[in-house]
Amino acid sequence: MTSQAQIRNSQPRHLLPSIEHTVAVPYSAKDGPYSGDFIPDLTQIVAEAKTTEDLFLIMANAARQVVGAQQIFVFCNAPAPHIVAVSSMPSVNRQSPLIQDLEKIFRILLDAGELQTSRIFSLGADTQDVSQQLKSYPFRSLIWTPLRSEGERPSAGILYTRQAAWRTEYLAHLDACAQTYNDRLQSIASKSPAANFPARLQHSTTIGKAGLVVAMLLLIAMCMPTTMTVSAPFQVSSQNHLIVSAPIQGTIEQIYVSPGEKVAIDQPLIKFADTVYRNQVAIAERAVEMSQAELKRASQLSFEDEEGRRQVGQLKADVAIKRAELDFATEQLLRSTVRADLAGTVILSNQDALIGRPFSIGERILEIADPDSVQFEIFLDIADAIDLSTGTVTKLFPDATPFKSYTARLTQISYQAEPDALGMLSYRLIAKPENGTLRGLKLGTSGTAKIYGKKVPLAFYLFRKPITVIRQWLGV
Repeated sequence: MTSQAQIRNSQPRHLLPSIEHTVAVPYSAKDGPYSGDFIPDLTQIVAEAKTTEDLFLIMANAARQVVGAQQIFVFCNAPAPHIVAVSSMPSVNRQSPLIQDLEKIFRILLDAGELQTSRIFSLGADTQDVSQQLKSYPFRSLIWTPLRSEGERPSAGILYTRQAAWRTEYLAHLDACAQTYNDRLQSIASKSPAANFPARLQHSTTIGKAGLVVAMLLLIAMCMPTTMTVSAPFQVSSQNHLIVSAPIQGTIEQIYVSPGEKVAIDQPLIKFADTVYRNQVAIAERAVEMSQAELKRASQLSFEDEEGRRQVGQLKADVAIKRAELDFATEQLLRSTVRADLAGTVILSNQDALIGRPFSIGERILEIADPDSVQFEIFLDIADAIDLSTGTVTKLFPDATPFKSYTARLTQISYQAEPDALGMLSYRLIAKPENGTLRGLKLGTSGTAKIYGKKVPLAFYLFRKPITVIRQWLGV
């Protein structure tokens, strides 16, 4: 067995524990309660432990009163000695100087081979060389009992401490306790998946071959070509539609149509307030009459007066200007009533909100669309953009008819993304049905469009977005 002097020669001086080997003293009745009958009771208590954590707590507390220990520390030696349980404590405080110093000392002792068997120790007088915490530690009599595994090195151990010196009889009693703990520890370990590793190792070759076959099949499947598809919302719009804008500047006085109403060509739609334009027409008519009267008077005077002959040409030009002003005022008055230039359905959100509202020339008022000639307006999110071209097949699933779908082909793809109604950047795609017209689909119907792109490997189809996120994160 390695002596203390050998330990001191093999370790740095500032890490050496100050431990003295104590001569065992025979047991005396004055030492307090001691009974070998405790082992059956301990076996019953230990059998209730379901996990190693429960067993460590039992090891730190079960035998404390019976053997007269004042504090018990449970060590686990894998990969290095560290304390896993302390008596009367629900958990181990890793920041405690006492815990850290004990772990340091027993790590040195384990490496020196001093913890192979049960033995009695005591803390020496020069403990301050290792730790001030151990110098003031009151329980200086120690008993160490190792827990054996299949190897030569102890897998765990228990340190019993108290003030009074330990007797020889306690070694055999605590060895029996350690054997009980060790049996239960191995029983718990045998139920864990790691304990069955040797048995599973016999089948590793078969499992490895099966795994290789599965991996090859997965690799082949990931390389198989598949059609790249994306989904995007769509709305039914008309291929033939007319935007009705304000022809003059003014406020709307009356709306003759309602949303969704079918109108015919030249049917009145909107009437602007025309008081100003009617007055302008009246003034222009009066101006024309006055200019015509002056021209007539000058023509009569031109036969006798030279001045009258000079004014005739000027007055004729003035009459032409006044007539042009009258024509313009009359045209403006006629424009105050807006008429339909296309037969179709009126698309208007709220007609009451337009009455009394001022409009500038060219400002949009409503829309007239042909309901029999529809197209699909698709809004493809910028994050879902794939390589597309005109003629790409698109499958459309309207929300109003969940059991019916339509096939169309892309005819227009916007060059750059633009904000949609929700403010999200998206590409505007136009798809037209293959059979020309689709009756029964109402304008404004929404749904989901499935766009079929080019052939790509299955791996790219499945991991396209994760690859994009990783590239953005790495900046490559």
